[in-house]
Amino acid sequence: MFLNNLLSLKSKDGLSWQNYKKTSEILIESGDQVFDQINTEITLELGSIRKSVMQTVSFIAHSSVGQTNSVLAPTQSLNLFSIALANDSNLSAIQIGYPNGDFFIIRPIYSEHTRQTFKAPDAANYIVDTINIDEQGKRSLLRLFYNARLQEISRNTAIQTAYDPRERPWYKQALESKQATTTSPYLFHFSHKVGLTLTTQAPYQGLVVAADVTLDQLSNTLQHRSTTPGSEIVVFQKNADVLIYTDNSRLIIKASDGRFKMAKLSELGSDVLDFLSIDLQLESKSLNFKFNEQSWLGAIREMHIPGGHSFFVLMVSPEKELLSSAIKIRDQSLLMTAIIILLTIPIVWLFARKVSSPLRRLANEAELISNFDFSSPVKTHSMIAEVDALSTAMNMMKSTISQFLSLIHSLAGEQNLDTLLQRITQQTMQISEADGAVTYLYKEKENILEPSFMHIGDEDIKSLKEIKMISLDEDSALGNCLGMCTK
Repeated sequence: MFLNNLLSLKSKDGLSWQNYKKTSEILIESGDQVFDQINTEITLELGSIRKSVMQTVSFIAHSSVGQTNSVLAPTQSLNLFSIALANDSNLSAIQIGYPNGDFFIIRPIYSEHTRQTFKAPDAANYIVDTINIDEQGKRSLLRLFYNARLQEISRNTAIQTAYDPRERPWYKQALESKQATTTSPYLFHFSHKVGLTLTTQAPYQGLVVAADVTLDQLSNTLQHRSTTPGSEIVVFQKNADVLIYTDNSRLIIKASDGRFKMAKLSELGSDVLDFLSIDLQLESKSLNFKFNEQSWLGAIREMHIPGGHSFFVLMVSPEKELLSSAIKIRDQSLLMTAIIILLTIPIVWLFARKVSSPLRRLANEAELISNFDFSSPVKTHSMIAEVDALSTAMNMMKSTISQFLSLIHSLAGEQNLDTLLQRITQQTMQISEADGAVTYLYKEKENILEPSFMHIGDEDIKSLKEIKMISLDEDSALGNCLGMCTK
């Protein structure tokens, strides 16, 4: 019984482990699908942002603002910029660079971070910066703040600045291309945000219109897509500069010289990303590695976006967290198996006892028979039909052997032939449980069997004239049988 329970437990364990493996494979495949979906979503979202922003940039470039070399023209068309910014929430700034080095930029205030960064008044909705070159060739920056009605509410004192739009990548790239183009992601000079700039050259020679797009919204996409608490999802460039991360505050760090820069994979404050950055191969593949004495699963994918740029998406998760559902199912299955076995053990024990107890008693009866002890009948009964039939057969056997032994003892001590024949006939009928019995005596000279005594029911039949004698000639069947038996 214990062996059966043990085999049953092992069988259940095997099924539970097989179920765990299959569920784990499904979850891992689902994780890969989620990862590919994240890759696709970011690619499509960047493509959609690029398309809408390019339309805005092209429209402004071909408006009256792009037809003049005066930095005052944009400030007189703030309504145009406010409409463009309101229609596209992805825009963080619209800027214009002039061939003489003048500069104009307008930024909407969407967050408290922007308000604090530029120290804007509470009533301000827009920040406008203009850079002019005076007669001495000095560059001065003037910052103005406007409310929702585009009314100036305050301005800062003009300050000297070294910022020259003509030396920025977005300006140079626009002059080098005849079509609208997109810069590689970089750190914005004023806002200290990571983003990219979509830029195009206006009809006026050397005038460039550009729009800044931060990647904050894509970071929110990663936050919503994080599969487990310990998962890490990050988008980075070939040089390991991080573009998108679930925690925006870690994207920008301050260097030892006091300047701000984009964080590398190893500078995000994540131990596992620091570990991977040491020898990470930039190719699309699945990842399976050990870190801090636990298994990790993940993948890296190359992401191609419109504009000819390619980034890399990295996602890793602790195997224990990723397969938590499968582990939970496995543990529940093992627990249920153990509970079922614990509940069935008493039932199986009682059932086995019902079966084994009659068998033990029958074994004792068999031992008594082997010792020629026929003093008591077999009284064993069982709910199992086969065991009950065995008990009945053993009881009949015990009774038969007992009666034969009694008959043998009787024959050995009886001197009267008639009485002996009577007892043989009666007891033979009883032993065989027949309705009647006839005893024949063999006459050697005539070679026949002659009826000598007959007993039917409870009566002895003395008149045997109607019972024929049996010939033992070779022509008779009984004679042939007896002849074969005597040879």
